[in-house]
Amino acid sequence: MDIDFITDLTNGFEISLSDNPQAVTGNRAVLNRFQITLLTNVQRYILDGESISNGFGGDIGKYVGVPHILDNPQSIGVAISTAIDMTVKSMKSDEPDRIMDTEKILGASLISVETSGDTVSVVIEVIPVVVETFSDLIVRLPIVKRN
Repeated sequence: MDIDFITDLTNGFEISLSDNPQAVTGNRAVLNRFQITLLTNVQRYILDGESISNGFGGDIGKYVGVPHILDNPQSIGVAISTAIDMTVKSMKSDEPDRIMDTEKILGASLISVETSGDTVSVVIEVIPVVVETFSDLIVRLPIVKRN
């Protein structure tokens, strides 16, 4: 069971709990994990001269945080789609066997990329294996500030 959280990216990446944090399960839990995984950088290190990564995370900063990507709206979309694919793959490989189907991810897709001033935000639809409600699971995240 996850705790519901508030994502604030206005001054860097911050996750906080509300005054009365509630446990979440089902589709809301998969949406929470998607956001965290998308924003998690894959850990890379050198061991005996060989580059090794742990493979968990969406690594969106690696794909989007490059100046020549940020200057081209089409490149931003491709970079974000790549990070979304990495996120889904990472989440599927990390799901416990006994997790409910409402908390398993089937896929995710980029709906839009929005720029407001120097902030680039994305709107993403997350698709669980079993949908609990008729409403779409859509998340809007500011992901990077352009200089």
